[in-house]
Order: sequence, then structure tokens, then C-alpha cells
Amino acid sequence: MNARFDAVNTRFESQQKQIDYIGSLMVAMLVSMFTLFGGLIGFIVWDRRTVVRPLERRVALMHAEFEEERRIRISELPQTLKIIEVLKNVAKTDSRIAEALRGVNLL
Repeated sequence: MNARFDAVNTRFESQQKQIDYIGSLMVAMLVSMFTLFGGLIGFIVWDRRTVVRPLERRVALMHAEFEEERRIRISELPQTLKIIEVLKNVAKTDSRIAEALRGVNLL
């Protein structure tokens, strides 16, 4: 009878070893998955930064060009206003100019 109990006990011990091995394998798989996800997140952040920096430079350059054009347009604004005022005065006597100015909503 003891031999039978010993055989069953040996089987339980071997099954316990297999369960322990499966548990440690699952822990190793979880750790490797978390490591892969961490690496993926790190790569995404790194890639985003390397993509965004050239875009930031382009946007800054475009903004500088826009500001320069705006400054030029603002410096020309008084002359444009004077020209429109002169055309409005001429439009009082010339119906063709008055008609043209009405066409672009300046009169």
C-alpha cells in the first residue's frame, strides 16, 4: 500500500513541477511582453520627436516668411489707401471708374 501511495505522491510531485514550470514560463512571457510594449512606446516617442523637429523648423520658416510679407503689405497699405481715395474722387466724374469700383465693392 505504501508503494502505491509513493507512486501517487511521485506523480503529484512531477505534476507540481510542471505547474511550477508553466507558472514561471507565464511570468517570463508577461515580462517579455511588457518589455516589448515599453520598447514600442519608446520607439514611438523617439520617432515622433525625429519627425516633429523638421516640421517645427519648416513651420518656423513659413511663419517668418509670412511675417515678412505681412510687414511689406502693411508698409504698402497707406499708398494703397491713397490710390483708392483718388479713384473714388475720380469716380465722382467718370462713370466707368465708378462702375468698376462698385464691381469690387470699393464704392
